[in-house]
Amino acid sequence: MANWLIRSATGAHIADYGCTLKLFRSEAAKNPGLYGELHRYVPVLATINGARMT
Repeated sequence: MANWLIRSATGAHIADYGCTLKLFRSEAAKNPGLYGELHRYVPVLATINGARMT
C-alpha cells in the first residue's frame, strides 16, 4: 500500500521503496539533498532532479 501511495504521489515508479539495493549514475548520487530520514526517498529525490528509473 505504501509503495503504491508513493508512486501515485510522486511519479517515481519503482517496485519497492524499502529495498536498499539501488544503482545510480554518479551525477544523481553526488548531491541528493538528504537530511533527516529522507534516505528512504532517494528515488523520489532523484526523480525530482530529473533522473529516470528503469
